[in-house]
This record gives sequence, structure tokens and C-alpha cells, in this order.
Amino acid sequence: MAISCFGIGCNSTVLEDTHEHPLQSVRDSRTLYKCDGCKEIGFGSSYQCRESNCPGYQLHEECCTNLVSARSPTTHPLFSVNVNFIFHKQSPKHVGSCVACGKDVQGFMWKGSPPNRNAFLRLGRHLLPSKALVMHPRCFNLPINRTNQGLNASEEGLNLELKEKAPSKCLICDRKKISKKISGWAYVSTSGEYCYHVKCVKDLVDKKFEQQSNLQLKVMQKAFKVSKEMTRMVLTLILSAIFREGVSDVVNLVF
Repeated sequence: MAISCFGIGCNSTVLEDTHEHPLQSVRDSRTLYKCDGCKEIGFGSSYQCRESNCPGYQLHEECCTNLVSARSPTTHPLFSVNVNFIFHKQSPKHVGSCVACGKDVQGFMWKGSPPNRNAFLRLGRHLLPSKALVMHPRCFNLPINRTNQGLNASEEGLNLELKEKAPSKCLICDRKKISKKISGWAYVSTSGEYCYHVKCVKDLVDKKFEQQSNLQLKVMQKAFKVSKEMTRMVLTLILSAIFREGVSDVVNLVF
């Protein structure tokens, strides 16, 4: 692997088996983009191709990191059995849906390797067929806990925990499951008052990217019957967990 630099302070990496040009580290917290690796929406830190004959190629920072460093199998804390996950840079056609968000996996992914070919694997308290164990890189790396400690002195003690199944109805879709076959992971507050599917929060940003709609906080506040300040804080914590960016960047982008 070769290293190249375009100028002072830059950090560019040649990914020989992924892209033919150097990719420059770029920081832009104002613009949404679609990662050419995992095909998911992102913003903030990324790696971009700056060649004039190859415009627009862009990777999430962690997708680039996975390509460079994800060489060995790893495990996931929500799986109660020892399932090894391996990072794949290309997904085959019809690979399936992400076990976390239920969206199609179309590019870079983490794939679980079961103990044997016909095994059913335990996710928390639930059994899943091994063929279902594929995840988007950002879903795979979701933090188990998010807290507002140090972010809002007037609302101390807000803690969100990632669950493999929503214990109550999601405050966006008003359902406990995202589909008949997929429960969908959810962030749930310790009090149980706030519950949001990862998929539903990602959908909000996808719609913004497609310029079909915006995050309408006032409408959400009225529909969910929760305070505007807390709705903003909870969604901000979840968005910062999904996009791996600072809370202030999330607020400036979507609110």
C-alpha cells in the first residue's frame, strides 16, 4: 500500500484494490453525500478522489479505515454466541438486508460466520438464521450506549441503549418492528420514554439527502407529545451515533 499527500496537513491513502487514485482526507460538516463503498449516506469526515477525470468518488472515513485495517475476524457485543464477522469490500447480488436497520446491503459490509453452515445464531434473546447476518459498516459500529453527559446541563441523565428489539413502539413509525420478518435495532432511553428504530432515524436523513423532505421537528414534537428540547436531544444523540460525527455538527446539519 502506498501513501501520497497533496499538501500540508493532508492525509491521503492509495487503496490499490479499490480505487486507482489517491484519496484525500476531507472535513465537511455541511454536505450530505453517498459513500461509494457501502452506498450509505454520510457527512463530515470522508476520503475523496480529487482527480478531474474521476469526480465524486467518496468514502466514509470508517469505510476507508476498514479497508486498510479490517483484516481479521471480529465479534459483536449484541451477539451472545461467538460469531466471527469479516469485513467484505464487495457484496454479492441479493445479499440480503442488514440485521440492524433492515435496509438492503449493497456495498461494503460485515458478514457473520456461523459455527456451522446450518446454524441458527442467537442475537440477544432471539434466534436468527445465519444467512441473515450481514450489516452495513456503520450499523456494525453503532455504540451500545449514548449519553448526553456534558451536552445539556438542564437535562442530565439521558442515556440511550442500543437494543436488538424495540421494547415499545418507535416514536417515528409507531411500530415495534420495522417489518414482518425484521425487528430492527432501536435506541431506547433508560426510562423507556424514548424509543427510535435505527432504520427510522436513518430514513429521515435519507429523505433529506434526496431533497424529498426535511426533518420537521415541530411536526414530530406534536405527533410524539414530547418536549421539543428532548426530541432534539434524543435524535441528536442517535444521529451522532450513526454518523460518527460530533453532536454540534449533527445539530447544524439537520435541525
